[in-house]
Amino acid sequence: MKFKGLIFKKFDLHIHTPASKCFVDKFENDISAAQAIVAESIKKDLAAIAITDHNTGRFIDIVKSVARDTELVVFPGVEITVGDAHNHVIAILDIDRTTNDIEDLLMAVGIPNNERGKEYAFSKKSVIEVIDIITSEPFNGIAILAHIDSTNGVFEQMRGEPRIKVIQHPKLIAVEAVNYDKVAKLLNGKDPNYRRKLAVYQASDNPCLDKNGKIITSGKYAGKHCIAGIGFRYSYFKVDQNISLESLRQCFIDPEVRVRQSWEYKDEVYPYIKRVKINSGFLNEVEAVFHSGLNSILGAKGVGKSLLIEFIRFALDQEPSHEEIRIDHATKLEEQLGQYGEVEVLICDETGKEFLIKRTYDPSEDNPIQCLDLSNNEIIDVNISQLFPILALSQNEIIKIAEDKKEEQMKFIDKFFDFYFYTNQISILEKELEDLDREFASAIRAYHEHKRLKKQLVTAKLELGRLTKQLKNPIFAEIAKYEQKDKIFRIQEEYLNTLKDYLEQLVNIISNEDIPPLEDELRNDPALKRNLNILKKTKTELLDVLKSQKKEIEKSSQDISLEYQKWLPLFNQRKDKLKEIVLKLGGDVQILEQRRKDKIREIENIEKKLTAIQSKSSQIKEIFKRRNQKLEELKQIYSSYFNERKNKCEFFEKASNGKLKIEIIESSNRDEFKKSLMDLKRGSYLRDFEIEQICEKITPYEFILELLRYDLLRNDAPEEASKKINEISTKTELPFEKIKGLVDYILSLIENRDLDYEDLLKLQYKAYPGDRPIIKYNLGNLTNPKYESLDKISTGQKCTAMLILALSDGKMPIIIDQPEDSLDIRAIWEDMCKKIRTGKEKRQFVFTTHNSSVAVASDSDKFIIMTGTALRGEIIYAGSIDNEKIRKEIIKYLEGGLTTYKLKFLKYNISKLLKEIDNE
Repeated sequence: MKFKGLIFKKFDLHIHTPASKCFVDKFENDISAAQAIVAESIKKDLAAIAITDHNTGRFIDIVKSVARDTELVVFPGVEITVGDAHNHVIAILDIDRTTNDIEDLLMAVGIPNNERGKEYAFSKKSVIEVIDIITSEPFNGIAILAHIDSTNGVFEQMRGEPRIKVIQHPKLIAVEAVNYDKVAKLLNGKDPNYRRKLAVYQASDNPCLDKNGKIITSGKYAGKHCIAGIGFRYSYFKVDQNISLESLRQCFIDPEVRVRQSWEYKDEVYPYIKRVKINSGFLNEVEAVFHSGLNSILGAKGVGKSLLIEFIRFALDQEPSHEEIRIDHATKLEEQLGQYGEVEVLICDETGKEFLIKRTYDPSEDNPIQCLDLSNNEIIDVNISQLFPILALSQNEIIKIAEDKKEEQMKFIDKFFDFYFYTNQISILEKELEDLDREFASAIRAYHEHKRLKKQLVTAKLELGRLTKQLKNPIFAEIAKYEQKDKIFRIQEEYLNTLKDYLEQLVNIISNEDIPPLEDELRNDPALKRNLNILKKTKTELLDVLKSQKKEIEKSSQDISLEYQKWLPLFNQRKDKLKEIVLKLGGDVQILEQRRKDKIREIENIEKKLTAIQSKSSQIKEIFKRRNQKLEELKQIYSSYFNERKNKCEFFEKASNGKLKIEIIESSNRDEFKKSLMDLKRGSYLRDFEIEQICEKITPYEFILELLRYDLLRNDAPEEASKKINEISTKTELPFEKIKGLVDYILSLIENRDLDYEDLLKLQYKAYPGDRPIIKYNLGNLTNPKYESLDKISTGQKCTAMLILALSDGKMPIIIDQPEDSLDIRAIWEDMCKKIRTGKEKRQFVFTTHNSSVAVASDSDKFIIMTGTALRGEIIYAGSIDNEKIRKEIIKYLEGGLTTYKLKFLKYNISKLLKEIDNE
């Protein structure tokens, strides 16, 4: 037995037929009249009607017969005239009752057969007596005071104590009103006379209407009834698909969540999970269809309730972040879903669009996900957790979050706004910074290499000078000039070749850069098409210019090469002459000349290397500037992120009605910086508390900046370099020697290739100080508040505070495995159930629970009853509490069964306690 659960449906519970003498429409026969009533009801989108003629039930069976093949539900009823004051009381019986049952009821209240349907007929019993008869055996109906604030209504016809007694009668559970606001205010439980909260609703009494659709208030049709008036007034009742008298009773005893007036009802659209299906493991072939409101999953221990929650989290790629809970989650997937097991989830987003998500458990392939857009049956590649965020909590996860002082609580708060807006920007900037880090690190290495090579070059040139002096023949000085000129020719050729390479790279980049296409719906937009032509033309012209320039460079290269080739024979002549002289001189001269040639080659190689790294080395300032701009952008994003968090926490605080105080301390969580520095400091002789002091007193950005400045200055300007160490020392309040020892040690790791510059640079943003929440819970009351931080209160109070946050805002589905765990039982109704009751019309809740307050008092829209064996779990029932079989299952799992519940009821002396509440 599986039903959809509760949905709001349109009811008109006060309809007259030709059986009432004041009905004015004429028909050939009763069947025609009944057909017209049913047709008009369906036309007005009514799901149920009550036939309530004056003092007769003659038309009930006729209307029920006509409606049998439609979806319209017909309640047997009657409008009974009571006492000399002619107060009208409506009786509604269950849908399987007939005309005969209404006739028996009329007999019981004292209206004989010969007076049925007559205008002057009335019961001589009191209103209270009639209510008692309607609600007792054998009728077991619902008694309602008809149009209580109008003609023949109790507010109009009765006064004083008799009226108060009627209103306070415990078997009266609903009244029908014409002026809803006025009546609802009197019967909201706060009126000092009535002190009674009753369900108030509207129904049509199908009045005669004028051509403008307004009630006729004068003339022969005033106060009469007709077909057109059906549905003139109505109310929405939240019921299961199998509508019954129990559906009405449930609505009347809990009207806050079950009854809406026509102007109050709004069909909200918000994201929710429609269905989950599992094809493997313990829940193989289980398919759970969820309600868009409150779903309560019940069952004994070990039937798979928690697994259902874990599998949903898995499919929607929103698994736990807390390490202990994450491991438990992974174990359940491995053992209870199994390799290649698939979970399928059908979701509906806030626009009403549906997506089918399938995820396969295959860790070797990173558990692949497939998302099918059902609007066009196309598979899309999206971030599921961003497309459809949920707030999911596994069993005891709320406790772990509540006990975590920083990271988990911050992640929890982030779930209540679009944090992806910030994290995506942060991720993009971090990727750009990683690229800049490589450039910057390369430039720093080039800087140090440039310094080293320059020293080598100076040394090599000095050695060359000495060798040249030792070779006293003037030819050696002359050949040195020729060699220098030859080198410059080759450098000039290489320069143009480099320009040509750069140009070819640029041509390839531009050629491969696609012009932005037009979307299908804007493909024929004139302005965009004109712009598209401009883009195409610009790209073509730019490529033409570059290709033309490439030809110019090739021509220039030929010209330079020609000059070189003209001069080269002269150089070769001088080299030949030098060889002759060296051969003649022999001995030491030959050795010295060879050494001179080797030194020239060495110098040339050094100069080539210097030329190659010169541009990189000289880019330090430019890269530093670009990188700093990105870091500043990152800082601004973090600042906006903080403001969003701050605003959200202010909202939480306000929504908690004085239960919470929440503060966000900006950039105060330096755990990541501390962890990184602790790893780096081993061997530096600094103690842990000194590292902690550094992390508290200086930001990662400042620390790394001064360290790098020291690194670049320490060889050439040691005094300036020392100032950088002193900057850190002053800010951290640690001795100069301690800081210098740490910095030198870190730089030695780089020199020994145990650490890269990139690793240091990354600390400036990867270890960016995080925001830290301070959540305080009110242990007092609104008059005398006493706020204590979470680390100073009990586990139950911690969890209550976190659940207040969870239930305070947002439209994303909330999925929690046993939310009542570790909560103070007194807080469940006030801090949880009340919020669920008001929130479940604009967001989805899926709970596993053993708590009747959570499931029943919160008015679950759908119960899912699970059972199982050691090998397999299954769903046996699904639907609302309106259904008797499901109601019995609820009592079994939440109250321990009927016998136990009866004993508790008697021991509590509930009847007496309820009377005391009513009399307060």
